[in-house]
Amino acid sequence: MTHGAARELVPTGAIATQTQGAIYFLKIDQRPLYYCTMLKVALIFVLAAHLMAANFATAGPFFCLWLQRRQMPLAVGLASWSMGSLGAAMVLGLAAVGLLAIGYPGPLAAGFGSVPESRLWFGVVELVFYFACLAGYLAVARRSSDASRGRRWTLVVLALLAGTDLAYHFPPLFAVIGIHTLRPESAAPPSFLAAMLEPEALALALHFLLASAVVGGIVVAWLAAERGVVRVAGRVALAATVCQFASGAWLLFAISHKSRDALLGDNLLGTLLFGAAVVGSVLLLHKLAEIACGDGERRETGIAAAWLAAVIVSMTAAQQVVRFAVLDLRASQKTMVQRPLFAELP
Repeated sequence: MTHGAARELVPTGAIATQTQGAIYFLKIDQRPLYYCTMLKVALIFVLAAHLMAANFATAGPFFCLWLQRRQMPLAVGLASWSMGSLGAAMVLGLAAVGLLAIGYPGPLAAGFGSVPESRLWFGVVELVFYFACLAGYLAVARRSSDASRGRRWTLVVLALLAGTDLAYHFPPLFAVIGIHTLRPESAAPPSFLAAMLEPEALALALHFLLASAVVGGIVVAWLAAERGVVRVAGRVALAATVCQFASGAWLLFAISHKSRDALLGDNLLGTLLFGAAVVGSVLLLHKLAEIACGDGERRETGIAAAWLAAVIVSMTAAQQVVRFAVLDLRASQKTMVQRPLFAELP
């Protein structure tokens, strides 16, 4: 191989590894390493913010069902916040898709390609339906002050439709998309229904729903003025956090063995982030127990919210670091160029 040809094969930011008398230049990306690192860090924080917003948008209508008899003004406020949270989740989700399209266009296309196009369009209809239900909820709650049975049931039905609309449709959908960004086409299941019923997709959906209960409980505990409401909201968040340890164990065994091994020691950064998320969850349990027992003040609720945000960011980072490692390795295997060890370097 000539000097000029060797120069053309080595991209900017390439990774060189020496093994058994050969140097392999792994063509991960044509852009500088710092650019790729910043892209990945931005994606982690955008995804974490997206998840928190989606969590609250999912849980908000269910808390409205409970609060409309005890604190109607708070229920109305939650409905408004839920709509705003879903709007923020949509914007952040589009930003995450844009970042993935820059860094990993092939896996992103594979992930969305695993879902029928009609299902994606149906998701748009579901989003519009959610906003319509909560807009109707706010209209009925604000413009009518009577306590008739018809009004109460109208509010119950609208909140229930909005909450179940997000809870049953989007967690399995995005679980399937995320799973198939890491799989070759040959491993795709025969149908979208089969993909949703895979253990990993079910575990991801359940973990998301439990996280939604935690986020919603902490937000309600922060906003509520009545101590009884704060205690119940804290108990909901505490119970959901305890259940997350079980669902997290299920998810850990449901993912591929390579991803599991990476989280449990093969990938140092992923393991440290995963460990930090577990430790943060234990500390979060302590604060939620104080709130659930009625001993926590507003300060404790704020600390619990901070721990929750740290856990979500750490867990999202751990998951994405492992995904990045898998995708980068796959890209390197496709673009590996071999040259003799003692060939002239550019």
